[in-house]
Amino acid sequence: MVTHSLSPTPSPSNQQPPLCPCCKASRVKIRTSVHILYEVVANQSGDELAVVDETVEELGWDEHDEVFCAYCAWIGTVAELNS
Repeated sequence: MVTHSLSPTPSPSNQQPPLCPCCKASRVKIRTSVHILYEVVANQSGDELAVVDETVEELGWDEHDEVFCAYCAWIGTVAELNS
């Protein structure tokens, strides 16, 4: 069974570089948005729309998007990440 640790540890040189400016964790979460393009038609009764197709348009993230570090609870922006 694999156990997971939420405490950051110094990583060897072949590991991912640190991202969190606070605890130096190499993994963070970025909150961003996506747009969904729906293709719809009127249903038989005409009072509702029926979705026939949807396309997710991923926009990526920008420097102002919010970042969370699960290890130390730091909250910042993409621009503040160590890179």
